[in-house]
Amino acid sequence: MQKGSLDKYSNLADTFLNFGVISMRITVDIDEKDLASVHRATGIHKRSPAVRQAIADYVKDMKKKRFLRCVMDGKSDYALNNDELEARDTHDAD
Repeated sequence: MQKGSLDKYSNLADTFLNFGVISMRITVDIDEKDLASVHRATGIHKRSPAVRQAIADYVKDMKKKRFLRCVMDGKSDYALNNDELEARDTHDAD
């Protein structure tokens, strides 16, 4: 192995880690109809980007639901109630 050949790749890995970009290549069998639904839902026609977007959207939605469930169950330390939050009038409703 040549000296410095690992350095080239470790620097690249450090760059990806610093930006939070870590990817993994996998093979998944997806039903044709499900893939068509993913294309329609995301509006992306290429397979890999469409599946990545669908997964990202799903994870974001699950995190949002988990947070809201905690708030609704009173398991959050969020101090404001709905009336107090609306009184702040700091949201943008465009």
